[in-house]
Amino acid sequence: NALCHELGTPAAVMSSNADLLQSMVTDPQQAELLDGIQQSGANLTKKMANLLLYASIIEKRLVIRKVPLSLASLTRVVVQEYQKKHARTIRFVNDMDDFWLVDGNHV
Repeated sequence: NALCHELGTPAAVMSSNADLLQSMVTDPQQAELLDGIQQSGANLTKKMANLLLYASIIEKRLVIRKVPLSLASLTRVVVQEYQKKHARTIRFVNDMDDFWLVDGNHV
C-alpha cells in the first residue's frame, strides 16, 4: 500500500493540475501541449497500476479467479467499432478456441 501511495500520488497531482490548467489555457499550441501531458499522465497511471497489480500477483496477495470468455465475441465487437469509426471493411478470421479461461478483471 505504501508503494501504491508513493507512485500514485505524484501522478494524481500531475493529472489534476493539468486538468485545472486546461480550463485556463486559451492558446491552441499550449492546449495541444497540455493535452499531451494529460495523455502521458493517464498512460503512466495505467502502467503503474499494471505494475502494482503484477507485484501483487507475484507476492500472492491477489487471488485470480478464472472465468470463461468468448474471445471471438470480444474481438468481433472491436472490429465492428473500428469499422464504424473508420469506414473500412475488415475481415476477421478466428483460428482460436472460442472460449478461454481468463481473469475476468484483467484480460
